[in-house]
Amino acid sequence: MWGDRRFRRKLRTGILGLIAFAGLIWGAIDIVGVPAANIGRLLWQITAGLMVVISAAALPAWWLHRRRERRRQEDTRP
Repeated sequence: MWGDRRFRRKLRTGILGLIAFAGLIWGAIDIVGVPAANIGRLLWQITAGLMVVISAAALPAWWLHRRRERRRQEDTRP
């Protein structure tokens, strides 16, 4: 598991992304002076917005997948 090069690369990318995110949050709170409560509220709003977008995209994606499967089954029928 740890020896797999692709896994290590993905893990490293994820860890570096989290460190960069934490650095941005720290910079906004400490350097710029944005209150931590505002950052938390904005992060919650962004998360909720992403969930709405993902949910809105799930239904058309499911429908397209189902349509493709039906076409594939119709093509293989004798």
